[in-house]
Formats: sequence, structure tokens, C-alpha cells
Amino acid sequence: MKNIRIALIEDDKNLLDVMRLLLTEKGHEVFCFEKAEDLLESYKSASPDVIITDKNLEGMDGFSLVKIIRSEDSAIPIFIISGAIDVESQLEAYTLGVDDFLKKPFNYDVLEAKFKRALKRSENQIKKRTKFTFDENRQMLVVDGEEISFTPGEIMILKNLVVDDNILITKELEEFQSIKTSFDVHVHSLRKKVLKIGWKIKNIRGKGYFLVID
Repeated sequence: MKNIRIALIEDDKNLLDVMRLLLTEKGHEVFCFEKAEDLLESYKSASPDVIITDKNLEGMDGFSLVKIIRSEDSAIPIFIISGAIDVESQLEAYTLGVDDFLKKPFNYDVLEAKFKRALKRSENQIKKRTKFTFDENRQMLVVDGEEISFTPGEIMILKNLVVDDNILITKELEEFQSIKTSFDVHVHSLRKKVLKIGWKIKNIRGKGYFLVID
């Protein structure tokens, strides 16, 4: 994969410098901003592949930034970082269309692995196959003109399953910690919805769930 252009928004100047240094050392091109408004002014010229933004910023906050970006770009991977994370904030973030919500401090190798995976997914964010269109940003499937909507919990699971038809997922994965206690309930309801279009969510005992598209 080519070097990645990263837009980094963090109002803690010291942390911003550290993140820029570590990500640059990994070979990526990093554009730093202390305010969300500054990124918006330079968005077209920076042309980032990935956006990493703090949740709590002076002026426009991270969630407001995500809303604006998502209204124009449904595919670019967006990561929210914060010193404190609660379930409500996580669900709001995923509903807005972020790819992940990370708690500071975090491991930079893990962060890099996450945004590389998200980039792979974003290349085909709206996946077209013979019978349907999957639109992750709108959180729905469109099948023969019929729209099938999903809850935030369901879309968190579905967006991971469609990265690869043979991927195995479990409630123990980091991205599902906010819905870990209700994970099986979400899978159950998701199974019913996607079965209508011939998709099957199957389970390998002790291994996890995977998606089968007939």
C-alpha cells in the first residue's frame, strides 16, 4: 500500500507533535491542524486518505466535523480519538459514520493497522453485486429499489462482515466492546433482515460469525 496522507486534528500541541512524528516515521504524509475549521479550509488541497480527529476541540468539535465531511465524502476513513469514551458517545460516533473511536493513549501500530483496514473497506464502501447495493454511509441496503435500514449496532457488525465475505467476527473484537453485552441480539436481528435478500450469517462454534451471499 502506498504512503497514506493523514489529516490529523488535535488541539493539544504537544500531542499533535508527537502523533505527527510517530506517523511520519512510519512513512506517512501528515497534515496537522489544531482546529476543525482549519482542516475544512484546506480539505481539497490536503486531499487526505484518512482523517484522525480529537473529539473535544476548541470551536467546532470532532462530531460536528464528521457530519460535515460525511455530507460530502461517504468513503474516507475517519477516526475519533478522546481521553474518555462512553457507550453513548461511541454509538453516536458510529451512527455519524466514523470507522473507529479510540481512547487515548493508544498503540500506534494498532492505529495504523486499523486505518489500513478501513482504507481497504473504503475502496468499495458502496459495494455493488448482482442483486443489491450496500451503502454504509446511509446505513442501509438497497435491493431492487427497496431500502433495508439498520440500527447503529447492526451496522457496526454488518460493515465488518462485508469487508470480506469469509471474515470471522466475534464480540471480543475491540470495535464491538460498546455493544458486547447485546452483540448476540444484534446478530439475531441482523440475520433476519439480510435473510430476505439471500444473505446468511453463519456461526462456527468457538470461532465466530461470517457472511455468506448466495
